[in-house]
Amino acid sequence: FFCLWMRHRLVLLALAVLLLAGSMTTAKSAGRRSGGRGSSKKLYKHAFLQPVSEWSEVKSSRALQTALQTMQTKGPQQLFAHAAACAEQKKYSEAYIGFSLFREQFPSFVEGYTNAGVVLEKMGRLDEAKQLYRYAVELFPDNNLPAMSLINVLQAEAVQAFSKGEYSRAAAMYEEILKNSPELWDAHVNLGHIYEHLREFIKAKESYRTAVNGSPRPLEALNSLNRLLLMEITGVAAGRYDVTAKQRMTAFEDLKKYCAEAITLAPDDPVANMQLASLYRESLEFDLAEQYMRRAEQGAPNDQIVLSNLANLLSRKGDIPEALKYKRKVVRLIDLPIEWFSLGTLIAPWDRLSEEGREGHHLGITRHVENMKRLSKCESWKLCWSWLEFPTAHVRVIAEPEPHLFGPEEVQSYSYHNLSIPLRFRDKQTIAVHAQNVYMESLAGVIYDDCNVLAVLGQNTNIPRDFVVEGLETRYISEPVINVIHVSLTNYYHWVAEGLSRIFLSLEQFGKQSSGPRPRLLLPTEEYAPLVWNSLRTFGILELLPEPIIYRPDGVARYHFEDLYMVDWVQLDSEDKEQNDLWSSYLPSKLALTTLRAKAQEHQRKRPPHKKYPPVVYIGRKGVRMVLDEEILTDLLTAMLGPNVYLFNVVAPMTGEEVKLTLQEQLDLFESASIIIGPHGAGLTNMVFAPPNVSVIEFPMMPHCNRCFGYMAACLDLDYWIVPEITCFYHLKYQMTSILAQRAADAVYKRLWDRGEEHLIAPDYEASMRDEL
Repeated sequence: FFCLWMRHRLVLLALAVLLLAGSMTTAKSAGRRSGGRGSSKKLYKHAFLQPVSEWSEVKSSRALQTALQTMQTKGPQQLFAHAAACAEQKKYSEAYIGFSLFREQFPSFVEGYTNAGVVLEKMGRLDEAKQLYRYAVELFPDNNLPAMSLINVLQAEAVQAFSKGEYSRAAAMYEEILKNSPELWDAHVNLGHIYEHLREFIKAKESYRTAVNGSPRPLEALNSLNRLLLMEITGVAAGRYDVTAKQRMTAFEDLKKYCAEAITLAPDDPVANMQLASLYRESLEFDLAEQYMRRAEQGAPNDQIVLSNLANLLSRKGDIPEALKYKRKVVRLIDLPIEWFSLGTLIAPWDRLSEEGREGHHLGITRHVENMKRLSKCESWKLCWSWLEFPTAHVRVIAEPEPHLFGPEEVQSYSYHNLSIPLRFRDKQTIAVHAQNVYMESLAGVIYDDCNVLAVLGQNTNIPRDFVVEGLETRYISEPVINVIHVSLTNYYHWVAEGLSRIFLSLEQFGKQSSGPRPRLLLPTEEYAPLVWNSLRTFGILELLPEPIIYRPDGVARYHFEDLYMVDWVQLDSEDKEQNDLWSSYLPSKLALTTLRAKAQEHQRKRPPHKKYPPVVYIGRKGVRMVLDEEILTDLLTAMLGPNVYLFNVVAPMTGEEVKLTLQEQLDLFESASIIIGPHGAGLTNMVFAPPNVSVIEFPMMPHCNRCFGYMAACLDLDYWIVPEITCFYHLKYQMTSILAQRAADAVYKRLWDRGEEHLIAPDYEASMRDEL
């Protein structure tokens, strides 16, 4: 920031000019004209423009009166030099009188104003200094000196306000700075940072963009803008509850452009390289992402953020040993809760029973809550791992878990293989919860009271970075609410399996209160979670309850609920590591899934006649775990089944458009399905809408740690199979070949014969199979 030297040194630029007696005479006469009778009223609007002899501080001090009398006898050069000497000797009252007297005699010289303002700063009279500078800015619009002086004092106050957390005040200071000097690009960047703290992300982006477009070296502005765009794309990490899918796509295109600019400007900058790597990571171009992350590592070999991002990237590439090496280095460098939790999350797709992963999750959560403890007013701040431990919650058991394990001993397959996937599960206890006088905040919907916080591993799946406990205003909700807030509301599996099932159970338990007001649903905004609102409209749920309450975790306020209701499930045998693995928190109770299926079937029975879909459904997906060269398989399935197969969530070969359906269309599609086949992904959740005799065929992962679809099939007693030859790591993609496609087609072919539905197979394909046999 330029001109910081003005904070500590007086400006004596006018001395050379003042040595010219003719100039002084002219200036003095001009000063008399400008300060004459006609303008005295205007000048007196400012106290500092009163004649120095009339100042109350002068009248009340004999020493200042003597000093004033002495100064009044001096010529202009001597007066200015005397005032400067007093300032150097820290006689600030006399210095201020001297410069003010000089300004009074020669009002057309800007240095009288600016030096008087500097002395006021030294005296701690900042408001008077700003007032004097503002007046000088108006008086001398073509001179930069008053504006620079005003900028310096505003900057100092803004920094102080920011350090105290007074972000609105700091923003106001920078806004005034930029009003006077819009070309100060660093000030635009600083203002952007402040807007981020105020959660005013649109204003922050505009501040960064202004600096990017105007500054000749906009690297810091570019890095700041790119970081904000990345937060917007990932959404959850930013705590942004108001970012739509369309906005994310726009942010992605902007990020491409600005990352390229940053790398061009500074090819070796670690931040620029890391952000470009993040861009490639989000587009699943992992090799390019690693290339730029390695460049970032070279520039910052011990930077926690760089190393953590490199570890997460290597994990998504499937290189777990290398990823663990970096993540372990990170937790040695900096003992942060989020990094411990990230260690557990990194291990989970590789080893669901890992003790190190379990310890990482546990340490991440406990230490995060311990950090919050210092902000709590309660000395016995406690972490509760379930509602059963939350002291002030009223918990009622809806259904006890089944006493025995359920599900097949081993996964079914038509191949000889060594892929062992145990599918024996223990049910969870289903409970109805009534919590009184509790708070909720953050994107994850963390619930706590004055002395207790509910662990974020129940219905939530990560440590919310925006969970802060203190420093937020409180929005009080007196009406009873039914809570379904979840960190993964935009994910199809988590919403349908965990959210929608909760709503149906909650309506049964709390929807018809015998007394008092009817509860209202607590929902996110429709812009953030359109799937949630579409689901509620599809099933007519919005018509059953009063208007919902909208939950907006904006980082400014938390919510206080007098009566909060919800349904949850608990794994009672927490010591059983086989059942309580690193993925078990994502599995609802058996009652939740069977209730969801019953409600969907009831809804479909009430529907008027509607479109009938083919009985065999292939479910594709895009992004992580997509099937590369998928058309090899889809062409084969089409040849085998003709009009009896429906290709869902795949790219149409003629138009290049993705085949998508509304929730109601998906209900119609799966209600009469005989076979559902596809890679591990959220689309398989639709088995809950299928008939009881449906066959589900999944392409597993290697290793197959997340068994959620095997669990769902076991809960619903569905016929569940895998094609063990078609596998990929959790974060990678399946690669289809002609041989693998034939293995998948064979599985469908054999299931149709075993089910007695061989008539669905095309005659030509049947004949070719007989010839081959």
